[in-house]
Amino acid sequence: DASALPISRRTLGLDPNRPFFVGRQHQCEFFEMLLGAEQRYLTIVGRSHLEISPSSSQPGAFTITNGSANPISVGEQRLAKGQHCLAQPPTSISFLAASSTDANGAFSFLTLSFECSSMAKAQVDQKRLWQQQVSQQQQQLQQGEALLAQQRQQVEQASALLAQQQKEAASLSQQRQQQEALWQQQQQQQ
Repeated sequence: DASALPISRRTLGLDPNRPFFVGRQHQCEFFEMLLGAEQRYLTIVGRSHLEISPSSSQPGAFTITNGSANPISVGEQRLAKGQHCLAQPPTSISFLAASSTDANGAFSFLTLSFECSSMAKAQVDQKRLWQQQVSQQQQQLQQGEALLAQQRQQVEQASALLAQQQKEAASLSQQRQQQEALWQQQQQQQ
């Protein structure tokens, strides 16, 4: 009974920032101890049966890939060799064996509980907070850039209006000078 074992003997610790391989090649004693009297199932556990990798797109989630010809299930999702899924702890990972009565069926002979430690959860929470802050800063930067573009457009419009007004003022000044010159001519003729 695995529950009678100390937690340190029935736990696999993984770095939530790196890929982690699970299988006989990596944790042979762990599987021998867990399967105990059911050694026939030890050959069903592949040398590198599955890989657990942190998701780059979703903080706190992991990509679980089946690297064995023998299927696994992650939660309710069954994975054949080469298939993967995204999983968020807590969930379960079950090793499946073919059923002798049903050619398409399989049964779970070993289920691992996939959970986050409090320290790993704190790291995930910190990463999620950091990503939210980065996202907010990017939104503020985009808003600032949009405001700057709007202000540049307003400056260009004001400059164009000023140039038009200066033209009109120059034209009026020229008309006034012409009228004064005409008036002076009329005064001289009289």
